[in-house]
Amino acid sequence: MYDRSSGEGRESFGWHEIARGKLSGIRKSLQNFETMTWGEIGNGSHCVSVDQLIPPARKRLEELKLDDVDHLFSLRVTGKERIWGIMDGAILNILWWDPRHKLCPAPKKHT
Repeated sequence: MYDRSSGEGRESFGWHEIARGKLSGIRKSLQNFETMTWGEIGNGSHCVSVDQLIPPARKRLEELKLDDVDHLFSLRVTGKERIWGIMDGAILNILWWDPRHKLCPAPKKHT
């Protein structure tokens, strides 16, 4: 859920959120994904309805004139880290870096 009191929002995702030295690791992950089929990638990577995204992400899609998109694809890099994009056939057009899994927080298990 989007937490208005903590200021979590748009500033919690995007390429400006990459920690120093992290970009080469992301590049390596993307190179590995390129060798796989979408079925092999699986493992936490999936389509997400835009209406499940936090409000700042939906607002950013509007600003980018991408508010006609119904789903984004969440590509799992690590436990929390995600790359978000728009699927166009078999191609993922990359949008955002989400280092803390904040764009579409998953409910905690067993709560």
